Amino acid sequence: MRWSILLLGMVMTGCVFRGYQASPPSKSLWRPVSSGKQADFSAYFYQPSHEDNLALQSGLTEVHSLFQNEEFRELVRRYNDWIVQVPACTVRSSNGSVEYAITGDSVVQYVLSYPFLGVHYLVNRHLGAVATTEISRNATAINPWQVAKWRSTDPRIRAEFINTLAHELTHLVPMPHSDSCVFNDETHTSCDKGHSAMFRYTDEGHNTCTERRLVSYRLGDMAGCYYQLGLEGTAVSTEKGLAHFERCMEEARKLSPADILLCTARIEESLAQCRAEQSTR
Repeated sequence: MRWSILLLGMVMTGCVFRGYQASPPSKSLWRPVSSGKQADFSAYFYQPSHEDNLALQSGLTEVHSLFQNEEFRELVRRYNDWIVQVPACTVRSSNGSVEYAITGDSVVQYVLSYPFLGVHYLVNRHLGAVATTEISRNATAINPWQVAKWRSTDPRIRAEFINTLAHELTHLVPMPHSDSCVFNDETHTSCDKGHSAMFRYTDEGHNTCTERRLVSYRLGDMAGCYYQLGLEGTAVSTEKGLAHFERCMEEARKLSPADILLCTARIEESLAQCRAEQSTR
């Protein structure tokens, strides 16, 4: 039994990132060729097979282009009350206030415009999740069966891969620095190091209710739906297309009408507690 537990622990931690290289060869660095700024995204590919490399590079080119797409950014701005993490009031912003929920504008500023540089992508079989991201390694490991979805001819299946790539990128945005970290020379180095290894947007403890507002899940769903509708020839710039997009978003995280009301009430109660906590600081 003890060996079984040890083996499971290995599978769930280091083995997820087997093949990871702290200092990969420079020739493995890749940048997307897409519209928008190319200098704000780069990735290392040295471990996946050639076939999986092609899938990852093609998918990331789509996601990078999508993040720069002003039409997509406007869709993100339409949605408000994004949840930073669960519980929702544990993250501090640079001015010391508690981030319990943020606007679509903030997601555009802090996620879509974030420079994702030197991200390591690995393809490994592992338990428990479609993909796993470790910010201290600046790395994402994806299950091979998820990468294989890119080779499907079905727009819905290909969109699931886009969803995963966008979702995992949100986990590479680090915790913001506090004023004390920035201006206190004595603690600057250790504080920077500590913050750079902490997630700003996490989804630990998520469920279908919170997934509808969590930055990682909502942005992943938005990216997948937008990409899928594009493949199907549906323009979200039209009233009909926008209705299709909103229906896609609802289907991504299905809840009954009664559950939606209960979910909304629970989230609002949590946000109210966070506001109260913030007001006492």
